[in-house]
Amino acid sequence: MFIRRIKRLYIALSSFFWLCLSIVNTFVFFSEKVYIPTEYSDFLSNYLLASFFIFTLLFFKVEIGRHKHTNYNELLTYVLFTGIISILISLFIRYFLSLEKQEHLLLNTIFYHINLGLITIFISSTFYVWKKLILHQKNQLTTICWNIFEVLAYISVSSSFFIFDLTDPVFYLYASPIIILAIILSLNLKWIAYLNYKQKLLAVLQMGATLLISVTYTLQIYDHQISKISIALWDNVFILGMFAFISLYALSSLLILIFHLPTSSIYDKKIEEVKIYQRLNQALREGSKVNEFYNLLLKETLELFSTQAGWIEITDEKGNYKAFVNLNISEIDVFEIKKILRKNHIQTDKDPFIIKSISKLNHTQRISGTPYKSLTILPLHFNEEHLGVIYMVSNAGASNSRSKADLLQSYCNQASLSVKNFSLLADALENQRYKEEVKIAKEVQNSLLPKSFEKNDIFQIDVFTMGSDIVGGDYYDIYYYPDKEKVAIVIGDVSGKGTSAAFNMAQMKGVFQSLIPIETDTIRFMNDANKALIACLEKRVFISLSLFIIDKKNSTIQYSRAGHCPAIYYSAHNNSVRLLDAKGLGLGIIRNHTYIHHITQETISYLPNDIMVLYTDGVIEAINSENQQYGHQHMFDIIEKYKNDSASIINGKIIENLYAFTGSRKINDDYTVLVIKFT
Repeated sequence: MFIRRIKRLYIALSSFFWLCLSIVNTFVFFSEKVYIPTEYSDFLSNYLLASFFIFTLLFFKVEIGRHKHTNYNELLTYVLFTGIISILISLFIRYFLSLEKQEHLLLNTIFYHINLGLITIFISSTFYVWKKLILHQKNQLTTICWNIFEVLAYISVSSSFFIFDLTDPVFYLYASPIIILAIILSLNLKWIAYLNYKQKLLAVLQMGATLLISVTYTLQIYDHQISKISIALWDNVFILGMFAFISLYALSSLLILIFHLPTSSIYDKKIEEVKIYQRLNQALREGSKVNEFYNLLLKETLELFSTQAGWIEITDEKGNYKAFVNLNISEIDVFEIKKILRKNHIQTDKDPFIIKSISKLNHTQRISGTPYKSLTILPLHFNEEHLGVIYMVSNAGASNSRSKADLLQSYCNQASLSVKNFSLLADALENQRYKEEVKIAKEVQNSLLPKSFEKNDIFQIDVFTMGSDIVGGDYYDIYYYPDKEKVAIVIGDVSGKGTSAAFNMAQMKGVFQSLIPIETDTIRFMNDANKALIACLEKRVFISLSLFIIDKKNSTIQYSRAGHCPAIYYSAHNNSVRLLDAKGLGLGIIRNHTYIHHITQETISYLPNDIMVLYTDGVIEAINSENQQYGHQHMFDIIEKYKNDSASIINGKIIENLYAFTGSRKINDDYTVLVIKFT
């Protein structure tokens, strides 16, 4: 109610000052009998103009500021709608005036003030929409820059009291702080990364139209001046500064959006891949029958890659069929295509590949009447085990770009994991015994964790992990980016125990492997991971996670912590140990779009001989015979004592100390310690 009253007050004052400005200027311009000193009339006119500017800005500050949503297309639509309505009215006025055979000064004066009002409405509404976009994922520096810029914008309203010449250095001295900050703020375009392909395409049109409206208004200001009226907009610092800012931000956004469009479809495919993985895991958790599960897998695969038909073959270690499902293709055609592949000596148990034109193969006479043009083959592997093959046939030719090849390989990994999980769960259900179920779940858990780490010139790494008798959800993984300049390391813990924890951990691994290849920051990864996981995690389940992206080129570590234990960091330069305790809530706790506001990101620099220790809560919560927890200090002491030794020695000493503290190697929880020593 209070906000509504404030809005009404601002719009009433804005309308009042505009009306008074129009009346005063018209009265002064046409008055012949009443003498008003020029300095008084000019001051009054400029006072009314400045007041109109300020209260219009304040109205839109409240009006747009009350919207808490972050739907960027809606915000841009708001700007575009306001701009289109105002520019259409303005153009109609110009057209109406052009129909007059002779110039009507009174009409010109009235329409001039209407146009002034439309311009002010457009720049004020756009100014505060731009604020919403710029302050998305704001940091302290961006907030400070915007606050200074906003204050300067209000101060620039005072330029209405002065007459500037565009060639006058004083004009540029007055306007330069606004222009400099406008340029800096126009580089803040983080919101673009959160749009999908369709949203970016729409935003391109919206930004392009907004830029066109802004330029049109600027040309009107230059071209449509009434020399005898005391108001001159072409040399008004507020008007020109705001149009410069609006145009600059629209142009920079438009260029970045166009630049991002080619990669957006790949990103959307990756997100859809994650969603498919969720649906498969949901089917797995619900205990789907064999044909139901593989029907779903085949259907989702065909939709993801926009193909018309295909089939899936699942085999055992001896090559015997465990499952066969076909969709939109007859078994006879499947048999003929398989025979063609054999006769052309094409292996289907290696890497994914595409046959762009089936007709170019030998022995294709029997399928010459079919519509099938291309064939995509996705072999399914888990470690060294061959699980089966997915075949997709298309009625059109196929491309074989690098991005598509990467997508195929990534999807193969996820589909293979789903098939393996389904196979393991089916085995567990067949045995109907709890111990066998736990054993299979532990196999799933162990199979998801890296057995060894690739050697690199950035750091040494050593890991120790041990599960309790009841299967838990400790998870760690590592991803080396193709250029070898960056490495992503993740560690987490799924709430709960038993097979559900293990399979939730499998879902986390699928999300990590799908999203981390997209070079992104840790906040965006956590936000996208939360979106992906809340669709399949039970409401009582959450995942704590820490993600570290190590940048060799800049010697930095970017990290975010989603409710996981803070990492321990030893600085060789300062000879000090501290906790990396960035704030953040666990994945699955907040189940809406506001999660991104509950996660933070920090960046630190590393030097040779620095040490970082990652661990799960099973370590620090381990208790001794006196019911005391192990805590952090023991690890602090071990790191300081063995800081000159290798990562493996440090890890070994931590585990030895943990066992000595508890008096047993049997701890009632999973516990994992991962030691990284930078070289």
